[in-house]
Amino acid sequence: MLKSLLDIFLEFYLEVFEVHLSHHLLADQGQPEMMKLISGEMVTAFELLTQGLALFITLVTLWKARPLKMTMELKYLLGGLVGFGLAVPAAIIQADMGMNRVLHNTQWIIMAHVHIALIVGLYMTLYSAVYVLWPIVTNNTKLYSSKMSNIHYWLHLIGGIGMGAFMGILLLTTCITQYKNHLKW
Repeated sequence: MLKSLLDIFLEFYLEVFEVHLSHHLLADQGQPEMMKLISGEMVTAFELLTQGLALFITLVTLWKARPLKMTMELKYLLGGLVGFGLAVPAAIIQADMGMNRVLHNTQWIIMAHVHIALIVGLYMTLYSAVYVLWPIVTNNTKLYSSKMSNIHYWLHLIGGIGMGAFMGILLLTTCITQYKNHLKW
């Protein structure tokens, strides 16, 4: 019964989202190995350089501004840096030609890489901006509860990284597109 429900769900999922899953098939066409190396691995490796520079400059700026008070703005900024710091190496791993053979046409990229980049990296950086702008926009309205802000911070940071990591592990072991090949319709 459970297997048939899973088959029905996957069949529905694959029928509804087939366009989403199959648009990567355009990339399956022959491309010279040198182009894969240049456009995939080498260009994407520069993301590590730019990310490293941005992280370094931000941390040096914070270091020179000592002594710092660990405010919510700073916590969220550092959390956003952690998110981007985790997402960029994942992108570089995906650009590797050997890993691309395994991960191509799977949803590992969107589940692990993009969710960590958006939820942890981007959203936490935006929360930092909100904490900076909120008093300006609301005539110095104070936080209702710093305890609730800290709870929100830790739940968001641990939950975002944990969700991305577990979704990545799940999809590496049971990719829907690989499962589709084993179904007997």
